[in-house]
Amino acid sequence: MAPSFDNETSLFNFVVRDGNGVKGIVDLGISKVPQAYIQPPAEQINKRNASKFVNHGVPKELLDSLKQTAHNFFGLPPEKKAVYRKEVSPSPLVKYGTSFAPEKEKALEWKDYISMAYTNDDEALQQWPVECRTPFRYGYSYNLITRRNWRLVVKVPQDVNMEKKGEWVAIPPIPGALVINIGDMLQIWSNGRYKSAERRVRTTSTKSRVSIPIFTSPLPTQKIAPLPQVVEKDGAARYREFLFSDYMNNFFGNAHDGKKSLEFAKTTSA
Repeated sequence: MAPSFDNETSLFNFVVRDGNGVKGIVDLGISKVPQAYIQPPAEQINKRNASKFVNHGVPKELLDSLKQTAHNFFGLPPEKKAVYRKEVSPSPLVKYGTSFAPEKEKALEWKDYISMAYTNDDEALQQWPVECRTPFRYGYSYNLITRRNWRLVVKVPQDVNMEKKGEWVAIPPIPGALVINIGDMLQIWSNGRYKSAERRVRTTSTKSRVSIPIFTSPLPTQKIAPLPQVVEKDGAARYREFLFSDYMNNFFGNAHDGKKSLEFAKTTSA
């Protein structure tokens, strides 16, 4: 029976002092990776703003179906997509558009998007575009959009670039993996301990590209502020209290400019 290495000292001695290394652990036939090699998700995300996850339970065929559904929708004739333009959409759950805020931007973004909010199964099946309902029957809801993460945590397919210390870092894709990003709300709740991720996608001249983020966000009427226990530890709140709906209105009411939307919530002393 292979040792479990629950004792950090015994693991250190075996791997480092005795020179066995990781290969020695593998050769023992262990059934799970020792805890010392596992970085807690919270610590990992705190350092990187985003992490890739495998073994998440989402079938690969569902992910492939989502991407194909996106291509199918955006390949529809303009008049069929225009029905869902945010100014005239028959459903408050569905909004189709291009760029971010084209009426306010100095330079338009090279993207089209459709956003589909989920409230319950019945409304989604009744109000989402017919072309987008098949993947939903798997039991998942989704959003087809490319942009910075203004909510809590986002799951997106891979092949994106993340901003890190002023530089854009490519995230190499892993087949079937998901990328989980930190959004603005978690940055505010944590009083700045967790930093929201800024990301970008790059297209090519040879084929179309889709991003499929799934946003997890508060209710519009929910009040947002740093958690009291975090403020007590930090000594001061870096963000004021506000309604989530007010934050959304400010976010979508202006041209996108990096993480400038966080200025809406910052205190004067932050």
